[in-house]
Amino acid sequence: MAHSKGVHFSHDDEEIVINNGNTTTPELSPSASPSVSEASLPSSDGTLVYHQAGLSTSMLDAQKKPWDVYEEREESNTDNECATGDEYVDGVLVRIANCKYLSNPIPISAGKNGRLTVGRFYSAIYEHLHQSITTELSRLAPEDEVKITAASKARCVKQGKATHDGVRRVDYLLGRHVLKHVFAVPGESSWSLEFTTPSPDNTPPGRRSA
Repeated sequence: MAHSKGVHFSHDDEEIVINNGNTTTPELSPSASPSVSEASLPSSDGTLVYHQAGLSTSMLDAQKKPWDVYEEREESNTDNECATGDEYVDGVLVRIANCKYLSNPIPISAGKNGRLTVGRFYSAIYEHLHQSITTELSRLAPEDEVKITAASKARCVKQGKATHDGVRRVDYLLGRHVLKHVFAVPGESSWSLEFTTPSPDNTPPGRRSA
């Protein structure tokens, strides 16, 4: 079976290789997401091919309860079910809509069993957003750094933390920390996340049990 020309990632996700062979480093510069017409198997050079995949019914159902990404998502009885319409995929690329600071795709790979589950998807998003961005922050314009630092301090207050725990990627969202929608981008090998500000109707999330 011939491989479709998707977006290739090395196993350690340190390098993105687009169709034309050019490379870029995640979180440092935007990358295009070319359209893909068919699913692909891992290529012979050991990279993974991220192709177009729709959301499964379980993934759609998981969105019915708003998730505040300041906290780990509560466990669900659908966490072990497949997140994609095609049961076996290498993974998906995830983009965050309407956030200029998070323009690069987040690669989320399937587990060792070849399945990308609902729980694995949400855990990967949480882990990505809660990484420290001290180095990245220093590259931004001063006015952006001020806004993001203020959002970080507000997050710590909201979480009831006695001290500021540092700036994290989630602070790039500038207070829009409730995940509203996850949807597949038509014609592209990516999913898109849409965040919104909390409202009184949002059910406070609980922490994932250890």
